[in-house]
Amino acid sequence: MTEMRRGEILLPWRETGSGRWGYASRLAREWAIPPRYEGASFFSDGMAAVRLEGLRGYITGAGIFAIRPQFRDAEDFDSGYAVVHDGAEYGVIDRSGKAVLPFSFDFIFQDYGYPFPAFATHEDGGKWGVRNLAGETLVPFLFDDLNGFDEYGWALARLDGRNVFIDRAGKTVPGFESCGNIRMPFSDGLAVVERDGREGCVDRSGRIVLPAVYDEVSAFSEELIPVRDGAEWFYIDEDGRRPFRTVFDNAVPFENGFAFVEKGGAWGVIDHKGAYALKPDISDFGPSCSGFVRLFRGDEISYFDTVQGNEIFLRGLTKESSCRISD
Repeated sequence: MTEMRRGEILLPWRETGSGRWGYASRLAREWAIPPRYEGASFFSDGMAAVRLEGLRGYITGAGIFAIRPQFRDAEDFDSGYAVVHDGAEYGVIDRSGKAVLPFSFDFIFQDYGYPFPAFATHEDGGKWGVRNLAGETLVPFLFDDLNGFDEYGWALARLDGRNVFIDRAGKTVPGFESCGNIRMPFSDGLAVVERDGREGCVDRSGRIVLPAVYDEVSAFSEELIPVRDGAEWFYIDEDGRRPFRTVFDNAVPFENGFAFVEKGGAWGVIDHKGAYALKPDISDFGPSCSGFVRLFRGDEISYFDTVQGNEIFLRGLTKESSCRISD
């Protein structure tokens, strides 16, 4: 994505005083969509879910309701479809608001790793599987739990009391029977496993890459893994070496060269050398979109741009600009 294109993205922003949400352009630093909503998500697929009078609907980049507020919950649009909750059950709608998968499911998630559109649903005796919009079963409803499919077409699922990897036909992938309990799916070629209360990593052949010697292991990303030993979190590479010695109270995987770490009850941001890009004074963070991560310091919000490596503050927005580009 070019810098100009990223600059055109509308960021959800909360107005000081009213507490209402609107949208502002990072470059224009003016209201593109006035603050009139109780809540606002990022734009996705040209639409954004907003909350008004306790209900969620979708607006366009011009701030016009394409689908009026009527849902208790509303997920992002992707390829023209979104998962919503009507107050009783989940269904799937198209961009006109028409239900293309009926409101008859206790849970649905969009499986972004499966050829779209496909949705994992919880049904048929409480088991998980995957259907498409035509109602065809793509993955049989055999599983007690099911994660999304990765780029290799593998998903972490729970079958007969144990975690297994399955392919897009729902067949168990062999080679992991002796690895221990699979705790997390693959990320950058490594999956987290647990043996005798300790955790490590295996590769796609089932080979132990990182021995299970840590109290907790998170996802491998950008050649580093956050691990916990006792009360201390730190980062290692896949050979177990520590690129820097700093320890933290909590740590998450790297993304676009930066990672969020907790120290002394607050969150900060570090780079690959362990140097702070933002000192720990953040109370909470997320969600993120196109490299922009929302930050909270009490009632104040800002964004961290993981591409530029800087924090964005948009204060005192008073007028509406002509920007209407949403995605």
